[in-house]
Amino acid sequence: RALYMYMYAHPGKKLNFMGNEIGQLREWDEKREQDWNIVEYPVHEKFARFMRDLHLVYEAHPAFWEQDFAEDGFDWLDCHQEENLIYVMKRKSEEQSVIALFNFSGETQNYELNVEDAEYLKLLLASDNEIYNGTKTYEYNEKLILEDGMAGVELAPFSAMFFEVK
Repeated sequence: RALYMYMYAHPGKKLNFMGNEIGQLREWDEKREQDWNIVEYPVHEKFARFMRDLHLVYEAHPAFWEQDFAEDGFDWLDCHQEENLIYVMKRKSEEQSVIALFNFSGETQNYELNVEDAEYLKLLLASDNEIYNGTKTYEYNEKLILEDGMAGVELAPFSAMFFEVK
């Protein structure tokens, strides 16, 4: 889930092969129908829900795609946490900004996020949400209040979070 969020947050076109959106176990074959019944299993149903929600968040927020090929549409906020495997990027459109945080380590990480010129962050998507087979419950549109432009964020192992900057 975190890698899909990374692809959706990173500039450029998105690539998703048929069957990936439901976590199909076999390789796609043009001679066979997709294994649509696989979503009857809870793990696959939750993954399909995650992929649907990821696409809806992407589509609803122009910061992800409006300036996809413009230098002003993307900023690395933190790409020097190699030892912690944490990466933070910002996507921007003319009217909004979205921050994407990634923890690619197997450990929970407490991260101090520095966001200038913002009052709060609104949670858009968290890959570790239990509704997607994660370990925590998140309330979407929850506000993360910034104090002097800083906020502490707990990142679950192998997880990602999207926040809209307000």
